[in-house]
Amino acid sequence: MSRIVYLDYTRGFAILLVIVGHLIQFNFQSGLNNRLFDIIYSFHMPLFFFISGCARGIHNKNSSTVFEFCKKIYCRFCSLIVPSIAWTVIIPYFFSRKYELGLTQISGYWFLNVLFVIVVIWDIVLYIDDKKYLNRYLYPLVIIGITSLFIFGVKRIPISYFLMYVIGFYFQKYNCLTRLKPIFYSLFFLVFCLFSGYFDYGETTMGDPNRVWLQFPLSICASLALLKFFSMCELKGYKIFPILGFIGRYTLGIYLCHFFLIHIPFVAGIVNECNLLTQFVGLLLLSLSIALVCIGIQKVIETYPFLHKIMYGK
Repeated sequence: MSRIVYLDYTRGFAILLVIVGHLIQFNFQSGLNNRLFDIIYSFHMPLFFFISGCARGIHNKNSSTVFEFCKKIYCRFCSLIVPSIAWTVIIPYFFSRKYELGLTQISGYWFLNVLFVIVVIWDIVLYIDDKKYLNRYLYPLVIIGITSLFIFGVKRIPISYFLMYVIGFYFQKYNCLTRLKPIFYSLFFLVFCLFSGYFDYGETTMGDPNRVWLQFPLSICASLALLKFFSMCELKGYKIFPILGFIGRYTLGIYLCHFFLIHIPFVAGIVNECNLLTQFVGLLLLSLSIALVCIGIQKVIETYPFLHKIMYGK
């Protein structure tokens, strides 16, 4: 299966932002109150769900039988949930000085768990939609249900991730990347620049649930603008971006492993004495190094097929 290069570029950039965000969160004295942290968290995780939806829109082959559908769900479980369990329960047992298993450890890989639920729900929707005699009321019910949950504040953040996945799915399915005029992508970028400064993640690790009202539109604008930017970079063949494409092919492994590498002594206790751009460039270079180490670890694990299957779902 051929890879979509500009999606790999976008994935690579997104996973570096994840590492930068966690470096700030776990090492800087400012922690969650860091301005760069707020800007990154205004869009970077929804961006991942958008990219996942785009990938699903490209490889949109629906299951024709119940057996094929169940097999697909099983594969999703092996590729997302099994690594999540392995890195939550098994890996810390061997590499942590103090082994603890609780909600904090389980929620560390929340992205994989939420993505699995979203993918399964959307697979069910597509499966029912494929059965013409069943889909008459499907979309109205899905839209009414999601809208109601969102309005009444029931799991509002996960629902916004689900919507980003669906938007990515249809954006790619109907080839909107080339259909929209370039001026629209410039407007998306401008809107993000104007309003991202108002975003506040919140004071706790889980963030303020009400942040979604600004995060959701900002995420749409940033996702569309970045996808267009990296697609143009692919067409022009800029030499610096293949490294992002390389990293983008290993985002799962980087996400799983980077938590063990972000507590860096010489970074700990840094105060925001430099401007945002200098801070971002420095942390981005450090994140690039961490990502490459994570890839190196995965390459070693690849030589042991059983371990690779358990730890990386492949």
